[in-house]
Amino acid sequence: MKVQALVKRYAQGLVAACREKDEWESILAELKEINHLFMSHRELKSLIENPFIPKTKKKIIIEEIINNLNLLPKVRRFLLLLNEHHRMNFLNDIVAYLPYAWMEEKGVAIFEVRSAVPLEKEEVDSLREKLAELEAAPVHLDLVVDPEILAGIRIRKGNVVYDASIKGQLNKIKEILSEG
Repeated sequence: MKVQALVKRYAQGLVAACREKDEWESILAELKEINHLFMSHRELKSLIENPFIPKTKKKIIIEEIINNLNLLPKVRRFLLLLNEHHRMNFLNDIVAYLPYAWMEEKGVAIFEVRSAVPLEKEEVDSLREKLAELEAAPVHLDLVVDPEILAGIRIRKGNVVYDASIKGQLNKIKEILSEG
């Protein structure tokens, strides 16, 4: 199974276990804290992710960290589950994906918008409004400045890409010319 699929599955499972937004925000904050701890302590990170160290020893270390930080029960179980299945090395990716899993669970449509230059606030608001109307759902936009776009924008939702960029149009022309 691909890493992205595993990350998504664990994130969705944790989100499904959350009952309220306050609980979700507390869980996310604690996981970010744990992730920061692992990322900022190279020795701890390499110890936790080392496949040659038995998971029972890792469990002892993780439980000690959990007890010292007095974490929520769901966070405790989640970390121990990751350790049990040798997935602690995915924690950083899971924490990064969790807000998206939460939005998906709540029916928010997520779009990545790439443009050559930063979009103006009015442009972003107009785009968000039009996409929300098309989706009949709230919309979240991830704005990315991509100098390869040249001009225009490229919008992606999942695997579907709407390419209104100059580069995209040039590539279409190139394809047509090479076919014909």
